[in-house]
Amino acid sequence: MQAPNTSDVPKVFRRSSLWTLRALSASCLCLSVYLSWLSATHTSGPGCGAGTGVDCDNVWSSVWSHWLGMPVALLGVGVYASITFVSAGTIGPTTKPTAVWKWYALIFLGTVAATAASWFIGGQVFIIRSICVYCMATHLLGISVAANVLLLSMSVVSRPSARPPDHTFVKASLGLPGGRSPSPDGVGGVDFIPVVGCALAGTAVVFAFVIVQILWPGESYREFAAVKLPDAVEADAAVLSEDSSQSPAAPHDAAPATKDAAASKEQSGNEPPRPVGTLSTAAPALARSPTPRPVSFIGGQLTVDMGVHPVLGVGDAPNVIVELVDYTCPTCRQLHALMKQGRSAFGDQLAVIVLVVPLHPDCNATVKNLDESHADACRLARLSLALWRHAPEAFTDFHDWLLDGNESRRWEDALDRATEHVPRETLEESMRSAWVDSQLRYNTSLFAKIGANTESALPIHIVKSRVLVGAPGTPEQLFAIWQRELDIQRRDTSPAAVP
Repeated sequence: MQAPNTSDVPKVFRRSSLWTLRALSASCLCLSVYLSWLSATHTSGPGCGAGTGVDCDNVWSSVWSHWLGMPVALLGVGVYASITFVSAGTIGPTTKPTAVWKWYALIFLGTVAATAASWFIGGQVFIIRSICVYCMATHLLGISVAANVLLLSMSVVSRPSARPPDHTFVKASLGLPGGRSPSPDGVGGVDFIPVVGCALAGTAVVFAFVIVQILWPGESYREFAAVKLPDAVEADAAVLSEDSSQSPAAPHDAAPATKDAAASKEQSGNEPPRPVGTLSTAAPALARSPTPRPVSFIGGQLTVDMGVHPVLGVGDAPNVIVELVDYTCPTCRQLHALMKQGRSAFGDQLAVIVLVVPLHPDCNATVKNLDESHADACRLARLSLALWRHAPEAFTDFHDWLLDGNESRRWEDALDRATEHVPRETLEESMRSAWVDSQLRYNTSLFAKIGANTESALPIHIVKSRVLVGAPGTPEQLFAIWQRELDIQRRDTSPAAVP
């Protein structure tokens, strides 16, 4: 078979396209290395904090961010390093047969890059429903790399002949008779059929990758054993007493003891004012604890008082964990379903302190830009705290209702449900109170401190000295962590989930 004539494609075009290919692949390589570093160090890149609109952390904490335990960004490093290496012409001598094999390698790798990029873009848009700006940039550049390889290949691929190709480039590479002589410009002579085979092989590799990722998904949570907070977290009473005199209703000491008392409180909506600068730290009736109960976590770096924050479970439970959630966070909903099952399985052995961290810039300084999916985060957080403040016995059901299902609750529906327990005027007044403001400041401040040394993402739950970010894939994974760290056993051994 005669070598193709490539004189119709100017050399300057091929050379400029080749340099473009090298620049694009090098850019993808740098981004992949950066993403691998972020994954290894559990940090967020600029503009990637929780709730910034692109929500990189939600992408990185998903099961799709790993493949058999390995960050997918690390696999990207291998692919783009290979493309950069091959396109730079550093493999072997610059003979014609070697050049042909390089083109086959580039076509294979370019197909892998484009197909994988398409899979991950689709995953972010349709499955995770969050965008990682650095990942998306890498994928789009990867598609550009593949397009550039395709463009260059058009200048060197032989047209299929009427008879089967004789693969004379193989004979030449082996020094056999009948080998094809190089064309004058050093390129050309890449047979069409092997090119198609390389492209199909690249597609098959990515298809196998996807099948493995579906059948054996990666971990959807990260566990941190040695978290060092950047500085001490202020005591609850000190934080929550700030500007407490401006609050229209100070936190209750206990729920009304009688129906008449409850009716009287519902009509007034306020309690007798407390002296300036004081705060009742007695636990609400839901926690069944007449006195404050500070509990230490993360090696004594953090102390949280069960009498100051909402609690799920009984106040005298021997084991206590902390949960940081947002009512508009999809992954928080996943963890909540597991936590509900855990509360049922372990019963009164376990209590959960709930710290609501809205992912909205209006009430969380760590969030720089508004993601519309978190538009009601502040209002729902304030409503939840206001309800706990005035009707703690209704908090568990309301908290569960807010996080049940696959979609965030509409603000109007949440307000209607809360007014079944507390008058609307009382709730609205409490939502605007300095006491609720101070609760949110404390919660978001703790979120920032933990995120500084783990991942700035929700949900977070703290079990003794362990900090877990994200949601385990199964109840058994979560229960295993609790049993290991708290040395407790399930009382309900049935696999049935809490309805």
